Amino acid sequence: MKVLVAEDEPEMLRSYRTLLEDLGFDVVTARDGQACLDAYRRGGFDLVILDYKIPRKNGMEVAKEIVAMAPSQKMLMITAYAGIVDPEQKTGKT
Repeated sequence: MKVLVAEDEPEMLRSYRTLLEDLGFDVVTARDGQACLDAYRRGGFDLVILDYKIPRKNGMEVAKEIVAMAPSQKMLMITAYAGIVDPEQKTGKT
């Protein structure tokens, strides 16, 4: 299984890579959203793991672009936030 991991924190990225490779996955990594999309376009991935808060394009922007290219792509979003509110969603809550 081929997994693409987008994470900008070097220690977290190293941890994800080590864990996934130890489990037998082929892992490709990216340090920002644009690099993730570039890598995605180069190869067929079974799973994309995205950190929500990555530079250049955040995880939500990357996910939307991947869905536009491959609507059935499996993705996992990781975040330190307690919850995610889509910036396009207007709730009036702060």
